[in-house]
Amino acid sequence: MDVKFLSFIDEHGEKIRRLQYTAIDDATRVRALKIYEKHTQASAIDFVDHIIGKFPFRIKEIRTDNGLEFLAKFH
Repeated sequence: MDVKFLSFIDEHGEKIRRLQYTAIDDATRVRALKIYEKHTQASAIDFVDHIIGKFPFRIKEIRTDNGLEFLAKFH
């Protein structure tokens, strides 16, 4: 599971920042992603709930880069 930072320019020339949470299964290469406005533990937990519903198999282990969004409440 990883987070990528995205930047866009809207129709008014304002910079918009979003975060793409991505999960890829190593064995099957099945992947899921979801875009969030905030880089928080709540977003990470919501994304795990999202991939549990999307992946066609049981998830046994999640690997992360130990970023701040994956600490404390995330275990």
